[in-house]
Amino acid sequence: MTTHHTSLYDEKTNPAPNGVLKQELMTLEQTSDGIRITRLKRRFSGDAVNISFDSGRKERMKNAMPQMIALLDSARHLLSKIMFEVFRGYLSNIHHYTMS
Repeated sequence: MTTHHTSLYDEKTNPAPNGVLKQELMTLEQTSDGIRITRLKRRFSGDAVNISFDSGRKERMKNAMPQMIALLDSARHLLSKIMFEVFRGYLSNIHHYTMS
């Protein structure tokens, strides 16, 4: 059976075991603007603990799917134009060699 870690280590009440180098807690929150990501990071080195907190970054993912579809459609259209030009050039080379 797998063991899961369910505690946050800190230097006073719950020190990290010697083998733990880093611990990170990440929270994803749905907001009206998209997704807000917050991170609590703890780095352990001997008895020293370095704590950092990052909050407020918003990933603009709310309307990502329609934008991705539009981008893929544009890429598909551009690729079909390129392939047409390549094929047309290939046919003109064949025509040139067969008429010589």
